[in-house]
Amino acid sequence: MATPQTPTEVLADAIKRVLSSPIVASLHDMAVLAHMPVGTLVVQLVERDVASFRSQNIAPDFLFSSEMTSEAPIDADDIHRTKTSNKLRKKVRRLLAEGEMTIDAIAKRCNVSRSTVRRIQDEDDE
Repeated sequence: MATPQTPTEVLADAIKRVLSSPIVASLHDMAVLAHMPVGTLVVQLVERDVASFRSQNIAPDFLFSSEMTSEAPIDADDIHRTKTSNKLRKKVRRLLAEGEMTIDAIAKRCNVSRSTVRRIQDEDDE
């Protein structure tokens, strides 16, 4: 008859069944360094991460519920996000207005592509 397992041993067996071999090996190495059973180490790691998550005061509805549809309303102003800041756009517009530099030179100076400079130029023409 097998001896009853402690809760830590049961957890360690469950971990071995669920996690991949490299992760189990890493957890074992960590447990050896920490001088504790693998199950106890895993419980401490989970408690630490859960406590960190709970301390963020995230609203309980931060995930989509099953009642939500995939057709959420789209904010018309936020359809296309660009990586260019307003400061960069002003700089490009100023250089374009001066008329002394080519689009290629402006792109190199501002560290953006030529198409980005043209897009900013086209926005002004609209």
